[in-house]
Amino acid sequence: MSDFLERTRSRPEHEKRTLAIITAGIITGIIFLIWISVQFAGGVGGQEASPKEAQDKYAPTTVVKEGVSGLFEDVKVKINDFSQ
Repeated sequence: MSDFLERTRSRPEHEKRTLAIITAGIITGIIFLIWISVQFAGGVGGQEASPKEAQDKYAPTTVVKEGVSGLFEDVKVKINDFSQ
């Protein structure tokens, strides 16, 4: 791996840019394919949710809000455990 990095560092600037763009495209494609597979995989536990329910449940703002609230709850529990 370090040999690959050394060879990449010694390449001309335009080749490094091209490699960076190709790598970013591949990573973006993989993320897109994962996203598509999750979107069309159906409901959890074999139960299909209506599109509106799925949209509300898995909306980015809802997911972030639930994640942040869960984080704060975990921090509160840790602080209470530490103070006792």
